[in-house]
Amino acid sequence: MHDAELVLVAAALHCFFGAPPGLLAIVGMGTKLLTGYYAARRAGIAEPGRWRAGFALMPRGEFSIV
Repeated sequence: MHDAELVLVAAALHCFFGAPPGLLAIVGMGTKLLTGYYAARRAGIAEPGRWRAGFALMPRGEFSIV
C-alpha cells in the first residue's frame, strides 16, 4: 500500500469504528498473541513455545473484526 492508501484506510477505520487505527492495531496484535499462547497451552507446549506461537501469529497481515 502507498502512504495515501494507508491514510484513507486509517480514516475509514476511525470513522467506522470510532477508535484510532493504532488502538485497533494494538488490540489486534494482543489478541493474536493471546490466541497463539492459549492454543499452544491446550496442545501441551511448554511456556517458551507458547509465547513463540503467539508471537508467530503477530506479523500476519490479516485484519479481522468480529
